[in-house]
Amino acid sequence: MPPETGGDPRGRRLAADLLRAGVAVRVQVRGASMGPTLADGDQVEIEPLAAPPRRGEIVYAELPAGGYVLHRVLRTPRDGCVQTRGDACWRLDDPLAPAQVLGRARRHRRGDAAWRCLGRPGVIRVLAALATSWLAYRRRDTAIRVDEGRVPR
Repeated sequence: MPPETGGDPRGRRLAADLLRAGVAVRVQVRGASMGPTLADGDQVEIEPLAAPPRRGEIVYAELPAGGYVLHRVLRTPRDGCVQTRGDACWRLDDPLAPAQVLGRARRHRRGDAAWRCLGRPGVIRVLAALATSWLAYRRRDTAIRVDEGRVPR
């Protein structure tokens, strides 16, 4: 079990130092910027980065203005900078240098329930699932109308 750091600034700095040293940590979420994925008070296990972060992953990063955030990676341009944003935020965070991204979230716990932190499903997969559901509904609806003796539209 990784060491737990509190929500105070010293705990966040300690988490950053441990991640830089290659040690996994557990932090407590403060704020609502990642809602509804991560809620205030959730526990998140963060592992040090072994590879560059990928789009959709939740990362623990040091902000250029100071402070630390758990936000989702939106893009990683070729220049190496990482663009992040909280799920509940409209505004993008300032671009982060690779050294400012300290770790990636692997699991989070809310009460007695625990989940793996995965990247968001791609837009294509979501649209395909919606289209499949809609087509299944249309087929069922058409079959019911034919059985009732009405001609489908």
